[in-house]
Amino acid sequence: MKASGSKLTILIFLVVIISIILSIFVFNLFPRKLTGSFEYVRKGEELLDKGRHVQAITYFERAYKSSPGNDAIKSSLVWAYSMYSGVLAKEDKHDEAIMYLEKAYNVTPNSSTMQNLSFAYSEKALHEAGKGALAEAKNNYAKAIQYASESPAVSRNLGVMLYNDGVDEFRSGREDIAILCFKESSTIYKEARTFEMLGDMYYKRAELKKARYYWHMAMSLNPNNVALSEKMGKIGKEMALAAREKESEITHFEIRYTKDLPIDKELAARTLEKAYVDIGKDLGYFPEAKTKIFFYSKEDFVNTFKTPYFVKAFYDGSIKMPAPQNYLDREKFATYIYHEYTHAIVSAKTKNNCPTWLSEGIAVWEEFKKEKTDVRKITVEIKKVPEISFKFLDGSFKTDEITADKALCYILSYTLVDFIVNNWGMQGLQGVLKRLAGKQHIANAIDDEFLISEGEFEKNWRDYAMEKYF
Repeated sequence: MKASGSKLTILIFLVVIISIILSIFVFNLFPRKLTGSFEYVRKGEELLDKGRHVQAITYFERAYKSSPGNDAIKSSLVWAYSMYSGVLAKEDKHDEAIMYLEKAYNVTPNSSTMQNLSFAYSEKALHEAGKGALAEAKNNYAKAIQYASESPAVSRNLGVMLYNDGVDEFRSGREDIAILCFKESSTIYKEARTFEMLGDMYYKRAELKKARYYWHMAMSLNPNNVALSEKMGKIGKEMALAAREKESEITHFEIRYTKDLPIDKELAARTLEKAYVDIGKDLGYFPEAKTKIFFYSKEDFVNTFKTPYFVKAFYDGSIKMPAPQNYLDREKFATYIYHEYTHAIVSAKTKNNCPTWLSEGIAVWEEFKKEKTDVRKITVEIKKVPEISFKFLDGSFKTDEITADKALCYILSYTLVDFIVNNWGMQGLQGVLKRLAGKQHIANAIDDEFLISEGEFEKNWRDYAMEKYF
């Protein structure tokens, strides 16, 4: 009996020991603390689905406090912070949005939270710039770049985002903000196209030294860019001429010309100011900034810009043309001014969103109106009329090649403008340009303005042009 009792005691002892070991194992495998944490996560997810972000975050934070080392819980909390930050950003509550992204970054400082935070600071900066607070915008861009610089991938992504913002701002006519975006982009990520855009914008402003600097930077990153190489060659000649320039300002224009160039400043001022009034009334737009116009000798004009013999002037952000030197030049001077100044107005009014062929059509229309040109004397020589459509004009103006069809396209573009003015008046044309400024495509702008489909418009325009001009 004693031996049997001893065996039973030993067996009971072994069972107790095994039970204790199993209890410890089970406890470590499923701790009550972790089970409670995931219950918080489950509750947080339910609240997120209902759009109750603040309450949801409270539960995710409880879970994180209970189990700070659990990666799954960390991810859930970061996800909740990021979601709510996006909601706040859409409401322009940028400071609150950034606060939650900073919390996410502090929980998990990786490339994802880093990028979200840098993007949020960048969005806030763009918002501040839009309100005119450029100093505040620059401070926020500095913070965006600070976070992005921790990762090459994030730096690249932020640089691309800032470049795209710059393009959007430029197309919307906000050039100062566009330049700010491009400069910030070039700070964090070196890319040729960014420097080239900066050069283009400063060239348009006739700030030649800055334009050359940024084009030079672009060339260092992309030395095989033929078009950029041509720009560098041209700007060197322009800067040499600029060293000999004089300036003369009138009410709405800034006139520049070389010191030794004989120019009738009174004729120029009278013609320019009349163009400002006439074209401004027609197109319903009077720019506040002064338009720059550069006069050259005929020799300098051709040698610097390599223009074909028939190009008498052009607009590339400023008007460039030879100064009138004889009676014939003075007779044609006003028509060249009216044509090129129209391009300046159309570009500004539509925020650089006007098809080339429409801009040319309006410019020819203003030129012919000024000169009282009988267009039928031109079209009577045309034996075969090509396709009359937006598509044909688009294709013809996409190339710099000079062909018979290209020359005819200027006349076709004129007939389109004449068709609009004849049927809907100048207000109709102004309405189309206003819609283009709102980033509409030309077909949609015409559809919405005149309540007519693209196909029906083209048919009526074709009938009008053939009956009146061909």
